[in-house]
Amino acid sequence: MSPRFATVIRIALAALSLPVPTGQSEAQGTYSIVLENDTFTGTDQDYTQGLRLNWVSDKVDEPHEAVTMARRWLPVPSDSAIRFGGALGQSIYTPADTNRRDLVREDRPYAAWLYGAFTVIAEKQRGNKLDTLQTFEINAGIVGPAAFGEPAQNHIHEIKNVAAANGWDNQLKNEPGIVMLYEHKWRNVGPISKILEVGVDATPHLVGAVGNVFTYAGAGLALRFGENLPDDYGPPRIRPALAGSGFIDPKVNDDFGWYLFIGVEERIVARDIFLDGNTFRDSHKVDRKPFVTDLQTGLAIRWLQARLTFSYVIRSEEFSGQDGSHPFGALSFSMRF
Repeated sequence: MSPRFATVIRIALAALSLPVPTGQSEAQGTYSIVLENDTFTGTDQDYTQGLRLNWVSDKVDEPHEAVTMARRWLPVPSDSAIRFGGALGQSIYTPADTNRRDLVREDRPYAAWLYGAFTVIAEKQRGNKLDTLQTFEINAGIVGPAAFGEPAQNHIHEIKNVAAANGWDNQLKNEPGIVMLYEHKWRNVGPISKILEVGVDATPHLVGAVGNVFTYAGAGLALRFGENLPDDYGPPRIRPALAGSGFIDPKVNDDFGWYLFIGVEERIVARDIFLDGNTFRDSHKVDRKPFVTDLQTGLAIRWLQARLTFSYVIRSEEFSGQDGSHPFGALSFSMRF
């Protein structure tokens, strides 16, 4: 493990053990729930369900040890504003035909990923120049039956009065998983261009992840236009994805705002356990494609310290033999306390 990622682990442990210092604003952070499901698009296959409970702090300063360590050891400007956060999540993957009980060799494996995440975010606002946002994230958890994919999916199916998925006996085997991620965003803020009195901004980004669950590099661009654009970077998503910042940062005295957004991310994928199979044990796998594209569009509505967002996502084919691209929806609700 590299020294930088070892440092992030130390920061996570320090942040979890120390309170946010006094003297901060009354609001202490943003809580989010993100639900991604292909039910929104009328399918039930591939990446079929994702749930993430997320928290991101407000800006914190020294003497908080997590901030001190982030400024000292991570590659961020010394005057960056630091946030940190945590999350719990689960993602579920299935083949297209969930009625079959036998192994569907020509389709992707059944699999689930249950994980916790810790994030450090460094933000630099530069006035009339590009703002930047750097995100360092560690995800650690379990793939396999211990990730509870079968009961989670079939319980939802039971509530919806939908037939159970029958092939979970063929899922990937238990394997501890870790993913270490870095992302850098640039945002052109200002003066923010106006089109018919509507604010517009553009945010390109680069991202890289390393781990036995996912290893990939990617680049993308997000465009927003709307009324009273907040000083954040869009709504949260479940990675790998065109993810926002996870925090709400509205402008002063703006009680209401909205924006439409559109974005694209292209990823070069070196490893995806949900296609490549278990790392150290024999398991079902398929022929993974090296390039994956996500296209998304949606609407975000903010009122006071709350934000509701819906995204429509189209993901290109991820493996040979897949029946076309896969659409799904992402619904998120965030509240700043």
